[in-house]
Amino acid sequence: MSTTFPLPQELLEAIIGTLGRSRGVGSIATMLRVNKYVCSITLPILYGGVPYSVLNQYYPKDSPVFKRRQKLVATLLLGVPKTRITDLLRATFLQDSVDDQEHSPAPYAPYHSFATVIVLSGCNDAFDGDFRQIDGFREDYYKFHQNEGPPSQRLLDFVKDHGLKDRYATEAPLAKLLLERPGDTFTNAINRELRRDLMWALCSDMERLRYIEIPVSDIDRYLPLVDKFKALSKVRFELDRRLFPTHIDLEELTPEQFTVLNHQREARKRHLDQMVLFVQGLRHHHGNVLQAATCSGEYPLLCEKCPDEYQEHLTRLLPPLPDPKALDIYNWGHFATKVKETNLSAVKTIRPPQGQPGALSLPRLFEQSPFLHRCRSLENISLTSITDDVFQWAVDERRQHDAEIAAGRSPQRPLVPLRYAEVNNERPTDGRLINDIGYSFGKTLQSLEVRPLSLGWRLAGIIPDSVECWVGGRLSWSCWHAPLLSHLTIDAYHNLLRVHPSLFVQCPQLERIELGDRRTEYSSSDITRYEPAELIQLKSLKLQGSPAISFHPGVLKNAPELNYLVLRMPNYDTPSYIPPVSELEEPGEELEDDTVELTPTAAATTSSPPGRPIWTWDWDLPKLTTLELTSEFAYRFQFKLLRSTPSLERFLVDTRSLSDQHKRTLGVKDLLQNTQDSIAENYTQGDDEDETLDLLQLQYIHLPNLTDFSLIGDWTLDRRVLTILCRKVLPKNQRHLSLRGCSGFGLQDWVKTTLQHLPKLWTVTASCEVTPDSASEVGLVMEYDNRGTGAGGDVCYRLVDESPDYTTKEVNINFYFY
Repeated sequence: MSTTFPLPQELLEAIIGTLGRSRGVGSIATMLRVNKYVCSITLPILYGGVPYSVLNQYYPKDSPVFKRRQKLVATLLLGVPKTRITDLLRATFLQDSVDDQEHSPAPYAPYHSFATVIVLSGCNDAFDGDFRQIDGFREDYYKFHQNEGPPSQRLLDFVKDHGLKDRYATEAPLAKLLLERPGDTFTNAINRELRRDLMWALCSDMERLRYIEIPVSDIDRYLPLVDKFKALSKVRFELDRRLFPTHIDLEELTPEQFTVLNHQREARKRHLDQMVLFVQGLRHHHGNVLQAATCSGEYPLLCEKCPDEYQEHLTRLLPPLPDPKALDIYNWGHFATKVKETNLSAVKTIRPPQGQPGALSLPRLFEQSPFLHRCRSLENISLTSITDDVFQWAVDERRQHDAEIAAGRSPQRPLVPLRYAEVNNERPTDGRLINDIGYSFGKTLQSLEVRPLSLGWRLAGIIPDSVECWVGGRLSWSCWHAPLLSHLTIDAYHNLLRVHPSLFVQCPQLERIELGDRRTEYSSSDITRYEPAELIQLKSLKLQGSPAISFHPGVLKNAPELNYLVLRMPNYDTPSYIPPVSELEEPGEELEDDTVELTPTAAATTSSPPGRPIWTWDWDLPKLTTLELTSEFAYRFQFKLLRSTPSLERFLVDTRSLSDQHKRTLGVKDLLQNTQDSIAENYTQGDDEDETLDLLQLQYIHLPNLTDFSLIGDWTLDRRVLTILCRKVLPKNQRHLSLRGCSGFGLQDWVKTTLQHLPKLWTVTASCEVTPDSASEVGLVMEYDNRGTGAGGDVCYRLVDESPDYTTKEVNINFYFY
């Protein structure tokens, strides 16, 4: 503890760290000059803690933080050897005394010598706007760009006096092709040179540095001193100059531009070769101290990346990764060149980057040196399915593990504790890979996502031969038991997805289920019914195609947390296949003890298909916010479900069918909150319908949070039901209302009722017959007509003027008719 500053070091470190986070660079610069004790504690925090990052962030020129940052940089430069301070640094940072005095004070310590990590690739010390005047901009430019503030006159004078404009102009011939604005070429160039000079100054005490980012264009300075970097364990080379964009045709270049481009390409190749020599020198002088070396553009999404051959060359020069915990985009190239030599026992996460060259790609690694079985701590993996036997090793381990336990012996070693698995299918699959994961890691698995990869054959509309994808186990020994699984997503795409009937039963903690394929038509013999399961944690259920028609509604009897329910066929905005009415109206049955061993033989020899389960629609779903039903689920739907869904926000029930034989009627009783209100049967339409509704004092279903209501298909509802729906059931803040295909009311009923009772509507859609004359009578004028154009087949109207008969509207409303 210092006698002049009596605070324990731990407490002072916490105070300075907090000041750095809340007050930023200004407080750090001040702390450096309090006294030697405070300075000695501040410097490690500056270079190794949270406040350090302020040196590598962009700040607006007029920001107080920007000015404090420059003050901090000036403070750090006080102890740097004068031979490292360039004229450009003096003009930028040392314009005035650090303490606004005539002479700068001597530093309490050589500030730069405490640096162990230096990253400056994001700094902008020349600020945007300073050099736009050089490029012919008006003097009043800054009146219209006040956020950039006035230019630094001293820096401007320095640029002009030293002829930097002409030197930087050598990059100008390509500026337009690089999509740079006028003046940006100079700003980018001066900032680039400032970053290089500042990095060179601050890393003058090279022996302490553990990590730095070296601009590739400045590698000439560092290469002769490679033996000085004794502690450097990680280096990143920054491609700090953007070359010619690849999407531009070389024939578009002028001779001058082509000459500039060739010169820059030659310089880039020379710098990259020197980069490799630098890493070779580090390995020669300091053995295995260097553990990582990468090269990338300053802005990877905008700049060209480091050529693959150079990145691969760098990684081959390095020793194996030291006990990595993750294999991902940051170290994949390094790992891929040293697969056999790398200790993988501590790896918890594997996420291979996309677009790796063949030698470093995951398929090639699996082919040359399978390694997954060596990752004994693996918890998270994301990969593209290559072959079906990727996890055969895990299956063998699980079978051996279970056999040893069954024999009363202790397993030789624990199973791999995989928790999260994500697989992108790049070809049709029969489900083996999925089942291997579910069976092998069932005891620890918490999330499994399997989706098709976006490949060319999909984009071209080519559909490969369909295969059946069996999930949940096809053999008795491989059936899943995943007590911790909470998230299951499987998109089989054009494969037919067959799920073991007991899968949900074996996964009682499921919270999110998303299963689907592209099945559009089916018969009873195609259906393998799921067993009813109790999923009290279930929050989201989305089933499409085969999984939807196999679903047992008994799951919904005890799902109080469910907030998202979608049961549909894959047809989007088009009619779906619905079985004949006679088949749907056959007596249903509850499935109790109908477990079937799901194998191809069992499925094919079942003598009679199981009956359809009973859909009661009386489930208690208080948290449900989204309900979407199509096909037979929409046709079966009963509105009494809405009595127990007070949180519902989006409602879509679409009964459109390919046969046009599935008609439904929506009556008053369907909308009652209490089925015992038999007085509704005697309700008849009168002259003053609103008054009659009030006198009846019936309790209707009300959905206060609903914003989207779509009842689509061959539904019949008369004017009184339409009135009850709009006035009693739907809330005043309803935004979207669609009764597309519905009948029983006319245009006037539709427009009058929606405008009177739903004042905040944005869009309303119906199938009323409408003509220019009838539209004019209700105050509508045509906006556009897409009927017969193939662009959707709708016609859009809007209100001419807000009629005094209608409630004042907050927004313009569009009426769509089909």
